[in-house]
Amino acid sequence: MNLNILFWERFIRKQFIPQIELFVENVEKRLIPTFDSIEKEAESIQQQEWDNLCSAHSSPDVDPADLAEN
Repeated sequence: MNLNILFWERFIRKQFIPQIELFVENVEKRLIPTFDSIEKEAESIQQQEWDNLCSAHSSPDVDPADLAEN
């Protein structure tokens, strides 16, 4: 039984730990930084869509407050 435990300990240390460390490194360096400006991107898209909506309904009879509610 003891030999089996030593085998799995070595196997996990050599196979799984390096893969997990590489995964964490990639998430920290490549994935998480892409969310740094997500709020600015969302605000920009919101403004573009608002402008598109207002320009599509440019009739003087249309109240912008009604557009905002929908």
